[in-house]
Amino acid sequence: MSEHLIHQSPSPGSATCRCGVRIPSGGTVYRISTDSSTSHALFDGQLFCSPRCIRLFLLESLETLDALDTPASRSVVTDLHELYQGVAETYAAVLGSSP
Repeated sequence: MSEHLIHQSPSPGSATCRCGVRIPSGGTVYRISTDSSTSHALFDGQLFCSPRCIRLFLLESLETLDALDTPASRSVVTDLHELYQGVAETYAAVLGSSP
């Protein structure tokens, strides 16, 4: 299983969470890192306002990927199924950790 981590740090500048919450300079931002090559691009550069927001993002991503990950699409895009698995592993790891 891949290594998944939630990183908490002060925001170096004003930022906006993907949910729309404004994070002031010096406020706490959360990032997710993974060594999964298929899901790394999904999390790279994403800023979150809370672990809850990370979980919601992961659930939304899983719903989207599940709708796209059909037997027909697997014959065309093989990485889609691997991305779904990477996001699912990340979600499971996030649920098991408490920053």
